[in-house]
Amino acid sequence: MRVDAGFDWDALVDWTLDHGLQGLENLALIPGQAGAAPIQNIGAYGVEVGKFIAAVRLRLPGGCRRPADGRACGFGYRDSVFKREPDRRIVTAIELRLPRSGATNLAYAGLSEELAAMGGLTPTPRNA
Repeated sequence: MRVDAGFDWDALVDWTLDHGLQGLENLALIPGQAGAAPIQNIGAYGVEVGKFIAAVRLRLPGGCRRPADGRACGFGYRDSVFKREPDRRIVTAIELRLPRSGATNLAYAGLSEELAAMGGLTPTPRNA
């Protein structure tokens, strides 16, 4: 899916969950816009957005536009090529590849325990 850079990040996470897409649920409530997500490779509770970025659409000096393949973004812990090499690239959109099914990611310490403390809820992308 393609998301414009100015789209509110938390609203995007809600939208994906409403449409049966998984993967970003651990990144809920992070402030900012979708275009900032790949720069910092935002992450929370054991998930980083770089895992789901298929491409980043860029505007380069001189006005030319091009996509950067997700593998070429150099994602690391809270890092990317965009952060290491600030050369006036402007992120205009991101393209995400999200699964429609799969296990809820509870690998981060404390998530399973918190769900248990909330009354033994069965973990779903919406409540994780």
